[in-house]
Amino acid sequence: MYHAAMRVDHVLLAVANLDRAIETFRDRLGMRAFAGGVHPGRGTHNGLIHFGSAYVELIAAHDTTHARAQTIARHVATGDAPYTFAVALLDIGRELTGLGERGLMPGPIRDGSRETPDGQRLRWQAALLAPGPSVSPEFPEPPFVIEWIRDENGMTWLRERVSLATHALPYGRLHAIVMASNDPPDLAAQFVRHFGWEITARQDWQCVLRTPNGDHVNPEIGPAPAVVIAAPRSEGDAGMASMNRALRRRIERHGPGFVGIAIETADLDAVVTGLRERSVRVEEHGDRYATIDPDDAHGALIEIVST
Repeated sequence: MYHAAMRVDHVLLAVANLDRAIETFRDRLGMRAFAGGVHPGRGTHNGLIHFGSAYVELIAAHDTTHARAQTIARHVATGDAPYTFAVALLDIGRELTGLGERGLMPGPIRDGSRETPDGQRLRWQAALLAPGPSVSPEFPEPPFVIEWIRDENGMTWLRERVSLATHALPYGRLHAIVMASNDPPDLAAQFVRHFGWEITARQDWQCVLRTPNGDHVNPEIGPAPAVVIAAPRSEGDAGMASMNRALRRRIERHGPGFVGIAIETADLDAVVTGLRERSVRVEEHGDRYATIDPDDAHGALIEIVST
Protein backbone atom coordinates (compact mmCIF):
# COMPACT_ATOMS: atom_id res chain seq x y z
CA MET A 1 0.00 0.00 0.00
CA TYR A 2 1.33 3.43 -0.97
CA HIS A 3 2.20 5.74 1.94
CA ALA A 4 1.75 9.38 0.97
CA ALA A 5 4.12 11.99 2.37
CA MET A 6 1.86 14.50 4.08
CA ARG A 7 1.71 16.93 6.96
CA VAL A 8 -0.82 19.16 8.65
CA ASP A 9 -0.40 22.46 6.81
CA HIS A 10 -2.93 24.79 8.39
CA VAL A 11 -6.18 24.90 10.30
CA LEU A 12 -9.28 26.96 9.60
CA LEU A 13 -11.26 28.84 12.24
CA ALA A 14 -14.51 30.17 10.81
CA VAL A 15 -15.57 33.58 12.11
CA ALA A 16 -18.46 35.91 11.40
CA ASN A 17 -16.43 39.12 11.61
CA LEU A 18 -12.86 38.86 10.33
CA ASP A 19 -11.66 42.25 11.59
CA ARG A 20 -12.94 41.52 15.09
CA ALA A 21 -11.30 38.10 15.15
CA ILE A 22 -7.94 39.51 14.01
CA GLU A 23 -8.20 42.12 16.75
CA THR A 24 -8.93 39.47 19.40
CA PHE A 25 -6.00 37.25 18.49
CA ARG A 26 -3.64 40.21 18.13
CA ASP A 27 -4.61 42.42 21.07
CA ARG A 28 -5.96 39.96 23.62
CA LEU A 29 -4.11 36.72 22.88
CA GLY A 30 -0.81 38.40 22.01
CA MET A 31 -0.47 36.69 18.64
CA ARG A 32 0.75 38.21 15.39
CA ALA A 33 -2.56 38.14 13.54
CA PHE A 34 -2.97 40.09 10.32
CA ALA A 35 -5.14 40.28 7.22
CA GLY A 36 -4.24 37.70 4.58
CA GLY A 37 -6.31 38.58 1.53
CA VAL A 38 -9.32 37.54 -0.52
CA HIS A 39 -10.01 34.29 -2.37
CA PRO A 40 -11.05 35.18 -5.94
CA GLY A 41 -14.24 33.45 -6.98
CA ARG A 42 -14.80 31.96 -3.53
CA GLY A 43 -16.44 34.83 -1.69
CA THR A 44 -14.19 34.53 1.37
CA HIS A 45 -11.36 36.50 2.91
CA ASN A 46 -8.93 35.55 5.64
CA GLY A 47 -6.54 36.47 8.38
CA LEU A 48 -3.37 34.57 9.25
CA ILE A 49 -1.47 33.62 12.41
CA HIS A 50 1.83 31.85 11.81
CA PHE A 51 3.46 29.35 14.15
CA GLY A 52 6.26 28.15 11.88
CA SER A 53 5.36 24.50 11.43
CA ALA A 54 1.74 25.33 10.57
CA TYR A 55 -0.57 28.31 10.67
CA VAL A 56 -4.08 29.32 11.68
CA GLU A 57 -6.36 30.74 9.01
CA LEU A 58 -9.21 32.91 10.23
CA ILE A 59 -11.78 32.62 7.45
CA ALA A 60 -14.98 34.58 6.95
CA ALA A 61 -17.63 35.07 4.30
CA HIS A 62 -16.99 38.14 2.17
CA ASP A 63 -19.56 37.72 -0.62
CA THR A 64 -22.34 35.22 0.12
CA THR A 65 -23.37 34.93 -3.51
CA HIS A 66 -20.62 32.27 -3.68
CA ALA A 67 -21.20 28.71 -2.47
CA ARG A 68 -17.99 28.59 -0.41
CA ALA A 69 -18.95 31.75 1.48
CA GLN A 70 -22.42 30.34 2.12
CA THR A 71 -20.85 27.24 3.69
CA ILE A 72 -18.75 29.37 6.03
CA ALA A 73 -21.77 31.51 6.92
CA ARG A 74 -23.78 28.41 7.85
CA HIS A 75 -20.92 27.09 9.99
CA VAL A 76 -20.86 30.25 12.13
CA ALA A 77 -24.65 30.50 12.43
CA THR A 78 -24.39 29.25 16.04
CA GLY A 79 -21.18 31.13 16.77
CA ASP A 80 -17.57 31.28 15.59
CA ALA A 81 -16.12 27.78 15.50
CA PRO A 82 -13.21 25.61 14.32
CA TYR A 83 -13.98 24.48 10.78
CA THR A 84 -11.48 22.03 9.27
CA PHE A 85 -7.79 21.59 8.49
CA ALA A 86 -5.61 21.15 5.43
CA VAL A 87 -3.00 18.49 4.76
CA ALA A 88 -0.08 19.37 2.48
CA LEU A 89 1.19 16.78 -0.01
CA LEU A 90 4.40 16.49 -2.01
CA ASP A 91 2.75 15.48 -5.28
CA ILE A 92 -1.00 15.94 -5.22
CA GLY A 93 -1.72 13.93 -8.38
CA ARG A 94 0.25 10.85 -7.35
CA GLU A 95 -0.70 10.96 -3.70
CA LEU A 96 -4.43 11.33 -4.30
CA THR A 97 -4.22 8.02 -6.12
CA GLY A 98 -2.72 6.49 -2.99
CA LEU A 99 -5.43 7.92 -0.78
CA GLY A 100 -8.04 6.53 -3.17
CA GLU A 101 -6.51 3.08 -2.67
CA ARG A 102 -7.09 3.51 1.04
CA GLY A 103 -10.84 3.99 0.67
CA LEU A 104 -11.19 7.74 0.22
CA MET A 105 -12.80 9.40 -2.79
CA PRO A 106 -10.68 12.33 -4.05
CA GLY A 107 -12.44 15.16 -5.82
CA PRO A 108 -11.01 16.95 -8.85
CA ILE A 109 -7.75 18.86 -8.44
CA ARG A 110 -8.48 22.56 -8.61
CA ASP A 111 -6.11 25.49 -9.03
CA GLY A 112 -6.33 28.06 -6.27
CA SER A 113 -4.75 31.43 -5.56
CA ARG A 114 -4.81 34.32 -3.16
CA GLU A 115 -3.58 37.85 -3.60
CA THR A 116 -1.63 39.11 -0.61
CA PRO A 117 -2.00 42.69 0.68
CA ASP A 118 1.31 43.60 -1.03
CA GLY A 119 0.03 42.38 -4.40
CA GLN A 120 1.80 39.01 -4.63
CA ARG A 121 -0.21 36.04 -5.89
CA LEU A 122 0.20 32.74 -4.06
CA ARG A 123 -0.84 29.65 -6.02
CA TRP A 124 -1.71 26.12 -5.03
CA GLN A 125 -3.56 23.03 -6.15
CA ALA A 126 -6.13 21.52 -3.82
CA ALA A 127 -8.73 18.78 -3.73
CA LEU A 128 -11.51 17.72 -1.43
CA LEU A 129 -11.71 14.22 -0.01
CA ALA A 130 -14.93 12.30 0.61
CA PRO A 131 -15.43 9.02 2.46
CA GLY A 132 -15.70 6.00 0.16
CA PRO A 133 -18.08 3.05 0.67
CA SER A 134 -15.59 1.27 2.95
CA VAL A 135 -15.25 4.23 5.32
CA SER A 136 -17.21 4.14 8.57
CA PRO A 137 -20.25 6.44 8.64
CA GLU A 138 -18.87 7.78 11.94
CA PHE A 139 -15.77 9.17 10.19
CA PRO A 140 -15.89 12.99 10.11
CA GLU A 141 -15.52 15.01 6.94
CA PRO A 142 -11.91 14.43 5.88
CA PRO A 143 -9.44 17.31 5.68
CA PHE A 144 -8.81 18.81 2.28
CA VAL A 145 -5.41 18.38 0.64
CA ILE A 146 -3.15 21.02 -0.85
CA GLU A 147 0.12 21.29 -2.75
CA TRP A 148 1.74 24.71 -2.63
CA ILE A 149 3.28 25.84 -5.93
CA ARG A 150 6.95 26.31 -5.13
CA ASP A 151 7.60 29.19 -7.53
CA GLU A 152 9.35 32.40 -6.43
CA ASN A 153 6.29 33.71 -4.60
CA GLY A 154 5.62 30.30 -3.10
CA MET A 155 9.14 29.89 -1.73
CA THR A 156 9.00 33.40 -0.28
CA TRP A 157 5.73 32.46 1.36
CA LEU A 158 7.21 29.33 2.95
CA ARG A 159 10.13 31.32 4.36
CA GLU A 160 7.76 33.99 5.66
CA ARG A 161 5.72 31.35 7.45
CA VAL A 162 8.73 30.98 9.75
CA SER A 163 9.89 34.61 9.93
CA LEU A 164 6.34 35.83 10.71
CA ALA A 165 6.00 33.39 13.63
CA THR A 166 6.97 36.04 16.18
CA HIS A 167 4.42 37.22 18.70
CA ALA A 168 3.92 39.69 21.52
CA LEU A 169 3.85 36.73 23.91
CA PRO A 170 6.51 33.99 23.68
CA TYR A 171 4.60 31.43 21.62
CA GLY A 172 6.61 28.84 19.73
CA ARG A 173 5.76 26.44 16.93
CA LEU A 174 2.44 24.69 16.47
CA HIS A 175 2.92 21.40 18.31
CA ALA A 176 -0.31 19.62 17.36
CA ILE A 177 -3.84 20.03 16.12
CA VAL A 178 -6.68 18.68 18.24
CA MET A 179 -9.75 16.79 17.06
CA ALA A 180 -12.86 16.01 19.12
CA SER A 181 -14.41 12.54 19.19
CA ASN A 182 -16.43 10.47 21.64
CA ASP A 183 -14.26 7.46 20.70
CA PRO A 184 -10.65 8.54 20.07
CA PRO A 185 -9.21 5.00 19.61
CA ASP A 186 -11.76 4.22 16.89
CA LEU A 187 -11.22 7.49 15.05
CA ALA A 188 -7.44 7.11 15.33
CA ALA A 189 -7.68 3.62 13.82
CA GLN A 190 -9.64 5.05 10.89
CA PHE A 191 -6.95 7.65 10.21
CA VAL A 192 -4.39 4.85 10.27
CA ARG A 193 -6.46 2.86 7.77
CA HIS A 194 -7.39 5.66 5.38
CA PHE A 195 -4.45 8.07 5.67
CA GLY A 196 -1.57 5.83 6.75
CA TRP A 197 -0.93 7.83 9.92
CA GLU A 198 0.73 6.16 12.91
CA ILE A 199 -0.53 6.05 16.50
CA THR A 200 2.24 7.06 18.93
CA ALA A 201 0.17 7.13 22.15
CA ARG A 202 -3.19 5.55 22.95
CA GLN A 203 -5.62 5.96 25.83
CA ASP A 204 -9.38 5.53 25.94
CA TRP A 205 -9.87 9.30 26.14
CA GLN A 206 -6.97 10.47 23.94
CA CYS A 207 -4.80 9.27 21.07
CA VAL A 208 -1.79 10.91 19.44
CA LEU A 209 -0.82 10.33 15.80
CA ARG A 210 2.06 11.31 13.56
CA THR A 211 1.98 11.79 9.79
CA PRO A 212 4.74 9.58 8.31
CA ASN A 213 7.21 11.40 6.07
CA GLY A 214 5.60 14.68 7.07
CA ASP A 215 8.93 16.38 7.74
CA HIS A 216 9.80 15.92 4.05
CA VAL A 217 6.86 18.04 2.88
CA ASN A 218 7.86 21.71 2.68
CA PRO A 219 10.79 21.11 5.07
CA GLU A 220 11.53 24.84 5.19
CA ILE A 221 8.81 25.28 7.83
CA GLY A 222 10.19 22.71 10.27
CA PRO A 223 8.88 19.50 11.90
CA ALA A 224 5.36 18.37 11.09
CA PRO A 225 2.75 18.85 13.85
CA ALA A 226 1.17 15.86 15.58
CA VAL A 227 -2.56 15.09 15.57
CA VAL A 228 -4.34 14.62 18.91
CA ILE A 229 -7.81 13.10 19.13
CA ALA A 230 -9.53 13.71 22.47
CA ALA A 231 -12.87 12.93 24.11
CA PRO A 232 -14.67 15.02 26.74
CA ARG A 233 -13.79 13.90 30.26
CA SER A 234 -15.94 13.49 33.35
CA GLU A 235 -18.12 16.42 34.38
CA GLY A 236 -16.40 16.34 37.77
CA ASP A 237 -12.97 17.06 36.31
CA ALA A 238 -12.94 20.79 37.09
CA GLY A 239 -9.37 21.22 35.86
CA MET A 240 -10.44 20.28 32.34
CA ALA A 241 -13.45 22.61 32.13
CA SER A 242 -12.27 24.66 29.14
CA MET A 243 -11.13 21.64 27.16
CA ASN A 244 -14.31 19.71 27.92
CA ARG A 245 -16.49 22.64 26.90
CA ALA A 246 -14.70 23.00 23.58
CA LEU A 247 -14.81 19.27 22.85
CA ARG A 248 -18.50 18.93 23.71
CA ARG A 249 -19.45 22.05 21.78
CA ARG A 250 -17.70 20.78 18.65
CA ILE A 251 -19.38 17.37 18.83
CA GLU A 252 -22.84 18.72 19.65
CA ARG A 253 -22.89 21.48 17.01
CA HIS A 254 -20.84 20.06 14.16
CA GLY A 255 -20.05 16.42 14.96
CA PRO A 256 -16.55 15.02 15.55
CA GLY A 257 -13.69 16.89 13.91
CA PHE A 258 -11.15 19.67 14.25
CA VAL A 259 -11.48 21.68 17.46
CA GLY A 260 -8.19 23.41 18.24
CA ILE A 261 -4.41 23.58 18.49
CA ALA A 262 -1.55 23.08 20.92
CA ILE A 263 1.24 25.67 20.76
CA GLU A 264 4.69 25.23 22.25
CA THR A 265 6.36 27.79 24.49
CA ALA A 266 9.70 28.01 26.26
CA ASP A 267 8.18 30.26 28.96
CA LEU A 268 4.73 29.09 30.06
CA ASP A 269 4.63 31.49 33.01
CA ALA A 270 5.20 34.48 30.73
CA VAL A 271 2.42 33.42 28.37
CA VAL A 272 -0.07 32.81 31.20
CA THR A 273 0.83 36.08 32.91
CA GLY A 274 0.56 38.02 29.65
CA LEU A 275 -2.83 36.52 28.87
CA ARG A 276 -4.21 37.31 32.31
CA GLU A 277 -2.95 40.88 32.05
CA ARG A 278 -5.12 41.06 28.91
CA SER A 279 -8.13 39.70 30.89
CA VAL A 280 -8.02 36.34 29.09
CA ARG A 281 -9.22 33.37 31.15
CA VAL A 282 -6.60 30.62 31.41
CA GLU A 283 -6.60 27.25 33.17
CA GLU A 284 -3.18 26.08 34.37
CA HIS A 285 -2.29 22.41 34.57
CA GLY A 286 0.79 22.42 36.77
CA ASP A 287 3.96 23.46 34.98
CA ARG A 288 3.20 21.39 31.88
CA TYR A 289 0.52 23.24 29.96
CA ALA A 290 -2.34 25.73 30.14
CA THR A 291 -5.66 26.08 28.30
CA ILE A 292 -7.18 29.32 27.03
CA ASP A 293 -10.92 29.57 27.59
CA PRO A 294 -12.49 28.89 24.15
CA ASP A 295 -14.94 31.74 24.70
CA ASP A 296 -11.94 34.08 24.64
CA ALA A 297 -10.62 32.52 21.41
CA HIS A 298 -13.64 32.61 19.08
CA GLY A 299 -14.60 29.05 20.00
CA ALA A 300 -11.17 27.47 19.42
CA LEU A 301 -9.48 25.18 21.92
CA ILE A 302 -5.95 26.53 22.43
CA GLU A 303 -3.49 24.73 24.65
CA ILE A 304 -0.07 26.17 25.50
CA VAL A 305 2.51 23.43 26.04
CA SER A 306 5.76 23.95 27.95
CA THR A 307 8.88 22.71 26.16
